Amino acid sequence: MLCWVCAPLHALLAGVIDAGFSAPASGIDLPSMAEARAPVDLLLYTALAAALFAQTQWSLAMREATRADGLLQRLNASAIAPPASPTLLVALGRRKVVVPLREIDRIAAAGNYATVVWRGREGMIRTTLDALAEALDSEGFARAHRGTIVNLASVQEVHKADDGRAELILANGDAVSVGRRFRGEVFRRLDRRRPPPTAP
Repeated sequence: MLCWVCAPLHALLAGVIDAGFSAPASGIDLPSMAEARAPVDLLLYTALAAALFAQTQWSLAMREATRADGLLQRLNASAIAPPASPTLLVALGRRKVVVPLREIDRIAAAGNYATVVWRGREGMIRTTLDALAEALDSEGFARAHRGTIVNLASVQEVHKADDGRAELILANGDAVSVGRRFRGEVFRRLDRRRPPPTAP
């Protein structure tokens, strides 16, 4: 739109300059000279406007291409990156620590809290054992007793008594009794992995 304003003005100005070099002022026909130059000026300004528009569109296209390339790189990186290890946020004294589930040996009920045992350490988490049992069931944890959840990967031995009682020996050396109502499920899930050695 700007070229339709600038072109006539430039044609008129160019006509005045041309007239100053070609004829006495009395014989100048400015309207005719401006009209003669107008098509050329209009063409030049149209070409200039088109070039500026093309440059702007090219810059936008390059910016979007760079942005798309960055997104693609992040998608590729996320596709090959290993999934983050599931964790629990556990209170340890006055601070809180992030504990990977694979490091946990067992979790015990403590009222509306639960005690998390991992690598020789104990911390608290503010949730019930029932809620944890449901949330961690798909992560390889099982209810061994109404007051205890065990990490099945931590089970090293299974002790079975003649009277039907059973006990799990964990990697940290803890012994966890298996309640009668939970034995079937615990043993079934242990059998699905490589069975731990059974003590005589």
